[in-house]
Amino acid sequence: MLTTNDKGNIGLYSVCADLAKKQFVVLLPQGSQPHYDLVIEKNGILKRVQVRFSKKTSSGVVNAKLTTQGTNTVYHTKEDVDIIAIYEPTDDLVYYINLNEFNNKSMISLRTKLPANNQSTGIIWAKDYLNLRV
Repeated sequence: MLTTNDKGNIGLYSVCADLAKKQFVVLLPQGSQPHYDLVIEKNGILKRVQVRFSKKTSSGVVNAKLTTQGTNTVYHTKEDVDIIAIYEPTDDLVYYINLNEFNNKSMISLRTKLPANNQSTGIIWAKDYLNLRV
């Protein structure tokens, strides 16, 4: 069974590989722990990225916390993180969430298929977040 640390490492390395395929320069911070896991650069634009590992549920939902747990819950804001990258291991996909779209939310749920009741209003489709918008 994978530990939380294992999942974090798998997520980080998978996101780095996906970003490299998309021709981004990937920078890993050293020293004190910032609110982000990596920085990306393309065409002179830098973005801070926080990585999440989230396995798709049997109903086709990828849930990801937009907070960091610890002594106190820290909400990621556009002041400390630009993008949340969610690695989903079942399909080996990375979803990129621009934090400006979901600022002050604690969780996001991306759907890969319609729910059993076929209700589609208000659904956030996972496929819409496969491409990184910088």
